[in-house]
Amino acid sequence: MPSDDRIQGARDALQAQGAGFRAAVETGYAQVRAYLAAHGTGSDERARETALELGAFAGGRIDVGRFAAVLGTSRVLDQHEETVVRRCADVMDEVLTRVGGVLVCQVGEGKDLRSTVEDALAMVGRAFSAALVFQAVKAGTYRPDQHEPALRTYPFRRWSRHERLLAPPLVVSLEGAELNPASLAEYLDGRQKIVLIVEGASASAPLARLITPHLFVMQAENAAELARLAAVEGPGVAALMPSTAARFVHDPATARLDISFVGADPPRTRVGGWSGWQQGEELALLRQFAAAGAMAAQVEARIRERERDGDGDGTHADFGPVGVDELSSWMLAQAGFTGGAA
Repeated sequence: MPSDDRIQGARDALQAQGAGFRAAVETGYAQVRAYLAAHGTGSDERARETALELGAFAGGRIDVGRFAAVLGTSRVLDQHEETVVRRCADVMDEVLTRVGGVLVCQVGEGKDLRSTVEDALAMVGRAFSAALVFQAVKAGTYRPDQHEPALRTYPFRRWSRHERLLAPPLVVSLEGAELNPASLAEYLDGRQKIVLIVEGASASAPLARLITPHLFVMQAENAAELARLAAVEGPGVAALMPSTAARFVHDPATARLDISFVGADPPRTRVGGWSGWQQGEELALLRQFAAAGAMAAQVEARIRERERDGDGDGTHADFGPVGVDELSSWMLAQAGFTGGAA
């Protein structure tokens, strides 16, 4: 499948989550614009009325806008505050224009996967920082040295838990030689979804190193399979790989690792910075995960069988009590260790 088609397929699959991010930023933008309309100095009639009442005495001596705010029930922004709030609105509008609902980017020349993702999410974060700066102006706690830098860049490491739950999906296209999945681990939190569109030669199972108990991890060939990633509540990462790469899904909801293709021959060709031995270790890790999952399923089935056939206390007429030592010994035997009793 051509890269452009796979990118569009990823965007379509993740659009629902992207819509949540877009709606949140649009709501913030509307609030900022409404606040400017109500509190901006240029549109405040009370300031003009105050100026007429003070007459020539006020000229050059009194900030009429701030004076009116003191006397009135509604705060009027001074010129600097209004400039900051307008910039907050501009930042939100810029992020919406660039991101939409799903952010698409490419690992360019002279960059790597980590720096590309870092820069992309720091740009997205500006929408969150704009909301924080706006609230600081409203509360009268705005400090230029503290808040101004956040409007230029707001890296993922500074995002709050709530912001990470609002994170828009990220689609990154790259060459297989640039795929270093370990660099993505720090960004897989909240509801962050990352899809990698991999072109050219690649290691067979690079994402195997990212498998953890509660992280959705997928290597697939077709964008249609990304529906499973889109359905996940938590964070997840998927790679659309060349047809020669391994294909698997680790889904925390089912606590299963399903492998549809691995390949029999160990890799011998170096890919980017990954030697054949390193690639072979990824495949070995993938097979070990699969074997451990199958073994756990067998143990669970055996326990259920004994409970069903026994008297309800975990015993069986032929095998006696189900004990930890016995199960450990049996698992060792299944794993191929000679010390275990089958």
